[in-house]
Amino acid sequence: MKRYLTFFLALIIALSFLGGCDKIGTNSTTTTTNPITTTTQPISDVLNDNAPMMWRVTGENGQTLYLFGTVHVGDKRNEAVLSRIAPTMDSCDALAVEFDSVAYQEDLKTMMQDMAQYVYADGTKITDHLPNDLYKKCVNLMKDANLYMSALDYYNVSMWYQYADNAALLKHSNLLSDYGMETLLLDKAYKQNMEVLSVESGSFQMALLNSFPEELFIFLLQNLFANIDTYGKSLDELYTAWLDSDFEKFTACVLADSEVGELSPELIAMIDDYNKKLMDDRNVGMADKAEEYIKSGKTIFFAVGAAHMVGETGLVKTLTDRGYTVERVSFTQAN
Repeated sequence: MKRYLTFFLALIIALSFLGGCDKIGTNSTTTTTNPITTTTQPISDVLNDNAPMMWRVTGENGQTLYLFGTVHVGDKRNEAVLSRIAPTMDSCDALAVEFDSVAYQEDLKTMMQDMAQYVYADGTKITDHLPNDLYKKCVNLMKDANLYMSALDYYNVSMWYQYADNAALLKHSNLLSDYGMETLLLDKAYKQNMEVLSVESGSFQMALLNSFPEELFIFLLQNLFANIDTYGKSLDELYTAWLDSDFEKFTACVLADSEVGELSPELIAMIDDYNKKLMDDRNVGMADKAEEYIKSGKTIFFAVGAAHMVGETGLVKTLTDRGYTVERVSFTQAN
């Protein structure tokens, strides 16, 4: 199994729903993004000339799309990243993100419908599906992170994994979703009245995360707690590689093996299916969407998780194989 399964959802999808998830309770409030502040630290002290991970994709008729690999968590150093990419983003006609979480969270009807699929329809509760010791570990972790509410007991194992993973981030890492690049990019776009495009949709991602067997999520929860002490370290390594724009090291962090013991053939098949659907299959859809934007003639700032850039099915290789010119954007201190 690959290490990214340990915190995959926190980096790729689930943090997009952290604000939406606290609407499970009856005393819910609308989540808003934190205002962007300007870092006083010189960009050159935070980023090297190659950072961040950005590519210029050019079509045969000169159409341009900027491919920007993001990480969904971060700290104030992401302000330096935002400052550096701002001129490129400002030159574009629209921002494209995995999905517009701001608009999604404002559509309460759709979000509640999407959340309903996570509620057990047979009258059972999470305690009927999780081993008792694992349930207690999840509750304790979520209570420590101020995420637990009794209403969660009616939600399924997939939702519990998402909450536990978010709780692990809050308790075992110094990185925050509030400083995730999507949050900063969307805040900037909305302040500038820039068009925002969704590569996927919130409903698509919610349905996808709920499409896997509960046995897989039980395993992922067990694996989360087995690696909880190194959660922050692993995340910091990945984030540092991303900040340094060290594509090889970042790729190695994403695809690194982790020891999980002997697995049954059935569980291996579940993991393979999980990886394929959350990475390979989505990469195809994202590449198709990128092509659609290129052919539109508009210049699009296409920002999706950096993990979607790496590997044989990553966007960089896929768009190159489809005949587009894909070049790393090199920044200078003058920028």
